[in-house]
Amino acid sequence: MKLTGKSQKLVKSLHIFAACCWLGTAMSLVLLSLGKYMGWIPAKAFFGVDYAAHLADQWVLVNIGVLLCFITGLIYSLFTEWGFFRHRWIIVKWIALIACVAFGTWLGTLESSLLRLSTELGANAAASQEYLAILKQHLGGGVAQVIAVIAMVVISVFKPWKRQKANK
Repeated sequence: MKLTGKSQKLVKSLHIFAACCWLGTAMSLVLLSLGKYMGWIPAKAFFGVDYAAHLADQWVLVNIGVLLCFITGLIYSLFTEWGFFRHRWIIVKWIALIACVAFGTWLGTLESSLLRLSTELGANAAASQEYLAILKQHLGGGVAQVIAVIAMVVISVFKPWKRQKANK
């Protein structure tokens, strides 16, 4: 069973929407972490920022971005000519997706720790060495995640490593 032209365009639209949710939320989370790290966000706002970041991460990034990218990618692989292993660029994207999910799980534990500490410490979180150490890891990991998602978008557009048709 293969998708029709209109169905394929719908799946592609959903895939692009999901990628936008993933990348946009990831960028927002990096900017929020950077704002706290650089002191642009006042310490008394850390709890609110951490809580908002947690909600955005769980609901937009994970449940819409990552999950919908996975589902639409799966539909593409199963029900179009692209397949799972027909092109190296698709294999690379599947590997990157799995790596990003694993890495994102680790980032989620850091995010939960930041929220826990800002809940417990309030405005004093900004002076906590534990909070700042976790924030630094979260910021660096967030930047790495954004770069990985941008790389997946670039791979989708340019489709490198395509199999070449034999010259006749």
